[in-house]
Amino acid sequence: MPRHTHHDPHIGFVWEMKNILPAEKRIYYGKLLRNRPTMVSLEYFPYFYALSRRSGTKEEHVREFSKGNLLPASKRIMDALLDSSPQVTKGLKLAAGLHTKADRKIFEAAITELQRKMFIVKVAEHYDPFTFEWETVSKRFSKETKHSRRITEEEARQNILQKYFENQLVGTVTSIRRLFGWEKQAIFRTLGYLKSSGVITPDVLVDGKGGNFYALVNMRRNHS
Repeated sequence: MPRHTHHDPHIGFVWEMKNILPAEKRIYYGKLLRNRPTMVSLEYFPYFYALSRRSGTKEEHVREFSKGNLLPASKRIMDALLDSSPQVTKGLKLAAGLHTKADRKIFEAAITELQRKMFIVKVAEHYDPFTFEWETVSKRFSKETKHSRRITEEEARQNILQKYFENQLVGTVTSIRRLFGWEKQAIFRTLGYLKSSGVITPDVLVDGKGGNFYALVNMRRNHS
């Protein structure tokens, strides 16, 4: 990474694209992996959505709240967005009754939870004044969310993990779990499938690194 990221042209390009591509609905962009902003192509979005176990139905957030799986503030934000969507941050705070200074941390925690659980997504940034614009995922990506219903969780993990190795070349169970938050049993099952399919190979040595590494088969062919 460059020392001065704000002046680096490559970092600047990524920064610009994270504004342009979501606004044009060409990618999904939200706090997804490790609660950090993540860019996901529309090709791979249905796999992540399938793993989120979202159905995309209108009352889904109510059911999740009744099970104790959503914060009260998250439910209020979803109620507001389902009533009128998209909304800018200020309007959303007012509509959800979370507009005071004391509500700031509560609102931010709820926004993060709703992004991580793929209920809402930021669709634009405005600069005069600076604010974000929010929409429900099921409305913004209606075609992709419907497609995800035909995808099993195991199929989703297989496709995501294969792309992970195509990008990263090597990985461990620990690194995969840290990034995606999957259970170890599910990771081993998916690794076993990729191994039997000839996509990856186990017990790879990496210079200067300890641990049991898996690696992409034919790395040179995939990255020549």
